[in-house]
Amino acid sequence: MKVNIYPLVVGIVRYYLIKGEGIIMVDGGAPNKVKAFVKGIQRVPIRPEEIQLMVMTHGHPDHIGSASAIKNITGARIAMHREEKDCLERGRKDSLPGAWEALSGRHHSETAVMIIHG
Repeated sequence: MKVNIYPLVVGIVRYYLIKGEGIIMVDGGAPNKVKAFVKGIQRVPIRPEEIQLMVMTHGHPDHIGSASAIKNITGARIAMHREEKDCLERGRKDSLPGAWEALSGRHHSETAVMIIHG
């Protein structure tokens, strides 16, 4: 399976869209950046409603600040470390589509999450 990764730069923050069997978005960006997300996604061959899952690497505001608002636009589910799920209004742990796996990645944050393609 071919996997394409599309970075979206919004200010100093980057989102990553990973397109394989499905589409996963990594992180939800800084607060109040939904308009910038909508503008940025127009530059890649992915429509917002195609995003199935948003994986939050950790609960810092610059990574989850716009996640709930982007979820409302995309309809995507949100996955993040269970110890930080309360950082989002409607945060919850979801399964990853296809052959992706979520792992603990304790390097930047005690509850950081990494995703790998298996």
